[in-house]
Amino acid sequence: MVDRVADSTQKVKRIGQLTRSQRSRDSTNRSAKIIGRATPWFSIFAETEVTVSDRNSSRLLSVGALEKMNFDLAFKRVVDELAQQRKTGRAFVANPGERELVELDLASWLSDLRQQLLEGNYVPGLTQTCATPKGSGLMRPGVRMSIADRVVYTAAVGSCVRYIVSATKWSQRKIDFAPLFADEFQKRHWLLEPFTGWDLWTTETLRRLSLSKTKYVVTADIAGYFENISLSRLKSELTRTGCPAETIELIARCLLDWSAVRDSGLPQGVLASDVLAKLYMESFDKRLKDEGYAHIRYVDDIRVFCGSEIEARRALVLVTELLRERGLVVQSAKTKIRPADGDLKREFAGAVPVIKALHLEYVKEALDDVPHHVPNAMR
Repeated sequence: MVDRVADSTQKVKRIGQLTRSQRSRDSTNRSAKIIGRATPWFSIFAETEVTVSDRNSSRLLSVGALEKMNFDLAFKRVVDELAQQRKTGRAFVANPGERELVELDLASWLSDLRQQLLEGNYVPGLTQTCATPKGSGLMRPGVRMSIADRVVYTAAVGSCVRYIVSATKWSQRKIDFAPLFADEFQKRHWLLEPFTGWDLWTTETLRRLSLSKTKYVVTADIAGYFENISLSRLKSELTRTGCPAETIELIARCLLDWSAVRDSGLPQGVLASDVLAKLYMESFDKRLKDEGYAHIRYVDDIRVFCGSEIEARRALVLVTELLRERGLVVQSAKTKIRPADGDLKREFAGAVPVIKALHLEYVKEALDDVPHHVPNAMR
């Protein structure tokens, strides 16, 4: 029995991580793509794509930089993300059984992960892209990654979060409503529940619609927001906020290895990506505000409140231009100039219960397809 436990402990140290010889390649930077089917517990999803990174590892972190990254806290945050799937709908990123294996000897596993980063042996692992439902019959690309990669990514972004909070605090609950940081954002629960921000966003929408000066509303939606975030521009934004340079390099390295398109995209289904996506739009919010427009935003949904149709048309042009500067475009079908009448108020007021119902329906559908042998903690 003791021998079996010892053997399991040794295996745990490599759960979610490939060996250096498996994960490092020569300097040709070749990229292989494997098209297959999702694993059994993801049977509701369509085809998936696995990207194999071929970049060589290199030393990225000094001892000082590594000490600023809280891996114990990052692991707890990752555990929360996986355990909260029934509520959040992030079922497409589950790794059934992997967490339990890691926890058999968590201290050694985390120590080994830190050592890999310190010695330059850490290489971001494989990612699996799953088509996941998002409503109206549409799909979004969710990314499934190993526990080790999730912990490193979460720890790196976590060490930058106080800088990001400082840079974005001026717009919180006034312009930017998602994701909202918790008051004690440096503790385990760093973000509030998604619908907290949505409810506040809807309340603010109705308040602004009730103002006599609001005659028209521009509604705009960014097409493929997470997939089209420029990684080089995001790196500049992180530098601007004062984040540690070595940590920025680690984040950039991971994101480049995981991106399906060169220099673009954040992995969806990871809270660390939500934090970075929040920072990416901070400059947009400031520019639009400085131009004198009254707007609010929930991630990639933008609403601009105008006093005339002419002002609304000008606002739409500016929104389009500012987004284009960041490598983003609006969805034509969802971008409109609407009169601020009773129909629009009823539509916005009724959106919350409808979206919540759809959200729960999709989560239930996903969980119903999970085989019974999957541990309840992972369902």
